[in-house]
Amino acid sequence: MAEIAILKSTLAGHSKSVLSVAFHPTMPLLATGSEDRTAKLWRFEPDGSTVTCVATLEGNTNRVISVAFHPTATILATGGFREAAKLWRFSPDGSASNNMLATCVKTIEGDMYDGYRWIVAFHPTAPLFAISSGEISAKLWRFSPDGSTVTCVATLEMNLHSQDISSFAFHATAPLLATGSYDMTAK
Repeated sequence: MAEIAILKSTLAGHSKSVLSVAFHPTMPLLATGSEDRTAKLWRFEPDGSTVTCVATLEGNTNRVISVAFHPTATILATGGFREAAKLWRFSPDGSASNNMLATCVKTIEGDMYDGYRWIVAFHPTAPLFAISSGEISAKLWRFSPDGSTVTCVATLEMNLHSQDISSFAFHATAPLLATGSYDMTAK
């Protein structure tokens, strides 16, 4: 019987549990978020045989539970537990030195967020991303090309779910956003 999946690499570098992973849709990059209060960017060979940590994103005061790449901009969003979300701009170059410059360009805080968990997701084509904090609600934000300016453009219904939101997903072509929750519902 043919093998369906073969382990290619084990990425070791965080000092505590890895809570979130995301592949960049077009670049050979993987992001990881950890309880050690960091996110890491990893560059990999197309066959997955070699993976190298090229950046460690520090500055969080609590665990990083959500990571998401924008599909066309060189922007990574991180969401933390009891901490604001952050936008990081990274340089796609650095392949020769295996060091990548990643800079926090924006910390998103708001009065509606009282700090449970910050789940982040990017729209597949527009300069928009969604952030949730617990079950309270979720907001849609527009960001500038470099990620340094963000504007809230919509707030989804308050008390969207009766328990924490655990995930987001934008539809690839339709104007739809789905939320999943610990309350056993998706909306």
